[in-house]
Amino acid sequence: MVISCPTPRTLLSERSSAGRPIHFWSVRVETEQPTDTLHVCYLLCYGTPDYTRTASLLNALELVPGIRLDRLVNKRRGVLRYVEMLWQILLYRIRCRPDVWVLGFRGQESFMLFYPFMRGSRIIFDEFVILQNWANEGDRKHSVFLTPLMPVLRRYMRWIINRCDVVLEDSVAHQQAARAIYQVVPEKFVAIPVGADETVFEPVPMHTHTDSPMEVFFYGTMLPLHGLETILQAVKLVLEQQRKRVHFTIVGGSNNKHSLARIESFLSEHKLLSDVRHLPWVPYLELPAYIAKSDVCLGGPFGDTAQAASVITGKTYQFLAMGKPTIVSMLDETDFFQDRVNLLVCQRGEASALAQAILWCLHNRELLPEIGKQGRELFEERFSAPRLAQLLTPLLTDSAGQSDYFSSRT
Repeated sequence: MVISCPTPRTLLSERSSAGRPIHFWSVRVETEQPTDTLHVCYLLCYGTPDYTRTASLLNALELVPGIRLDRLVNKRRGVLRYVEMLWQILLYRIRCRPDVWVLGFRGQESFMLFYPFMRGSRIIFDEFVILQNWANEGDRKHSVFLTPLMPVLRRYMRWIINRCDVVLEDSVAHQQAARAIYQVVPEKFVAIPVGADETVFEPVPMHTHTDSPMEVFFYGTMLPLHGLETILQAVKLVLEQQRKRVHFTIVGGSNNKHSLARIESFLSEHKLLSDVRHLPWVPYLELPAYIAKSDVCLGGPFGDTAQAASVITGKTYQFLAMGKPTIVSMLDETDFFQDRVNLLVCQRGEASALAQAILWCLHNRELLPEIGKQGRELFEERFSAPRLAQLLTPLLTDSAGQSDYFSSRT
């Protein structure tokens, strides 16, 4: 059940921006449930309600047996979304009290508002991004404002975490960083991978033709951790050696004027416009079509920031879900990433290393379908919705234990 409108009316359906049906909640709520059913409510108040992390967690929760899953998700953007969600929660709590609240990404902003309604139930908070790491990225428009406030914000985060039963992080590196930063009960922190929305990013047949130029694809918001400069320099190095045999598609930059200008000036300066297609952005639901047309995808992150050293990007999961050969950078916790077996691994922050990985793909195109297949198998084993459901199931009832997603690393 998606609870997205507080007005008293019967169930209606429409399509969300992600293409899935949204059911409006009526004032009349079915309150009779089997006694062994666990009542879980997913609560989200974020500027991008259909964010990748949200979709993958909801898809996984839907597969957990023996639970009733409700969703309180904002439709408005900006400040009005907080008013909207407070009204929704108030109406919802009048009629039912879930056993478990799952507070989605960017819950830091709204926890103090929502906590009075969640008290007395189990609370799982998806921190996902550690605020201190986010502020330290350098190019963030709020960094100058946030950095001096870090001591206060850390105390606020400890206040939040002390009131939660489980805190989700997206990687072991972030799990360990959160334990060190917040200095609270370490067992509360559990690493759950981002995964991908498998209703959108589905496996596709791998290309077998090798006579046409190899298509390399990258998309992103051009955050510092993505390593835009590394990508551009690698593109230049590849095309200096194999022009006409490799074609690149780069999507992104529309939300960052500096990055957008840098991409356009670089391609023009080095006369690469005929070999590199740049699109400032494409709609989310069109991404799979671009990925499907590609022979190799760049997952990264290729930047040299501290955050880049501890992130498996959301796009990497999406590429693996579609069975595409994917190039990633070396991370501490990627023992399961096997170079030239289930994907390709290069040194982070080095354009020459990324270029060599792309050229290896060009010279070994007959091996790419098998690498894509092995990557898809890795996704199914470790990052798929059924796997995430297995990891989430004990967290809904038990004290946060060690997630065996990274059991060999924690």
